[in-house]
Amino acid sequence: MKDLGELQWFLGIQVIQNRERRQLWFNQQSYFEGIVDWFRLNNHVGGPPTPLSQQPLVKNDAISTQEVTTEY
Repeated sequence: MKDLGELQWFLGIQVIQNRERRQLWFNQQSYFEGIVDWFRLNNHVGGPPTPLSQQPLVKNDAISTQEVTTEY
């Protein structure tokens, strides 16, 4: 066993500590960067190809039956 100093990375997650304030943060930026690289989204500019609808949401007061829920 040897002392490697203060913990900085654990299982691909960056660990940030503030011992004076007894605070601890976990940063997964490297995970997200890996996802971006994997799906080749590095050069994707302008948002997703299918934007959210601009129509306002309408409240649905209907009650679903068990048959309809199971069918879905």
